[in-house]
Amino acid sequence: MARGRFGEVLRALIKERYGSQQAFAGHADFSPGRISQLTGGALETISYHVLETLFPFFPPEEQERLYAAWLEDFAPSPLPGEPTSQWDDERIVGYCLAAPSLIGQGGILSVLATTKALWLQACGQPKHFEAAIRAGKTYVETCFALDRHAEGLKAAAEMAGWSKSLREPAGVAEALWLETVGSRAASRAQAEIPMQRFHLLDSYLAAWQPRSLEERRLHHGMTTGIARDGLLIALDLARNQEGDMGVLETHLTRYRSLTQELDEPKDLPIFKEIEARVLVFRGELDRAEEALRIARNITAPIHPAHLIKTEINTARLYLADQDFDRASRSLRLAREACELQRQFHHLAAVSQLEGELVEKQRTRTRPF
Repeated sequence: MARGRFGEVLRALIKERYGSQQAFAGHADFSPGRISQLTGGALETISYHVLETLFPFFPPEEQERLYAAWLEDFAPSPLPGEPTSQWDDERIVGYCLAAPSLIGQGGILSVLATTKALWLQACGQPKHFEAAIRAGKTYVETCFALDRHAEGLKAAAEMAGWSKSLREPAGVAEALWLETVGSRAASRAQAEIPMQRFHLLDSYLAAWQPRSLEERRLHHGMTTGIARDGLLIALDLARNQEGDMGVLETHLTRYRSLTQELDEPKDLPIFKEIEARVLVFRGELDRAEEALRIARNITAPIHPAHLIKTEINTARLYLADQDFDRASRSLRLAREACELQRQFHHLAAVSQLEGELVEKQRTRTRPF
């Protein structure tokens, strides 16, 4: 089956920016014949590598249009030839549970396309509510990992509206949580905005009385999540000199207490990775190093992004300690993992730290 959306978008962008396909061929590393193939809509598949080759010839907003069209036409499905419309609820939930592993293997684009399709086909069908919310949550989280915050926040708002119409408090809580986390990622320069959303979610959870064991588990997990991200927001404010150390310590104590109460094997490494950020900020580098050692000692399945974040914060530790060789190594490992998994959100943090490393090295070698 021919795919036409990508070719249509590429053809329009070439015309807008270069005037003609012949002129574009003079700039790009493609023959006129190959460009005709790409824009003609006759190809059954176009690899992501080809898409990356095209990106440098267009500004970011046009790259986004190309990327969205490529996802629509060519992002790989989990099982070629098997439409997700035939999946039952158990299959949908199982796929979403396996999504972190697929992302860790470099399959984030497939996860994005698949969970988006699952969400769109299941939302609006009350009898498939739990599977739909699971698919929607995975889709939104994958959007955030790719730094596609507007797309993810739009889907989260749709989840919230649908859940409210069905009077499903668990779905509302999931959607509010996603909106809150997304607002933090999208508003790093204005930490007070996501803090307001966290207070709103905290109030909702305080008023919600979970009925089932699953709802109680969700409630407790979100309460811990609020403590975790509340701590991260307090750290953002302290870094921006808009908060104080007392508030930061209060958030750290609350998160530590809830983590110990929940006593889940996967939660201790996550807590230690985040505690290390606070310790590096406070200049307690020996304690931070020990916390990161524990963060790496994983005995339970955990999202692959955890190791990326641990490596990023190890680089922060070594930068603070002026150990530039080790910082460079940690950043290289983090970049490799980000690029493999397409974790664009964390890749931005890596790039920022790489810039800091170059500046610190330049300062050290600058003659007086």
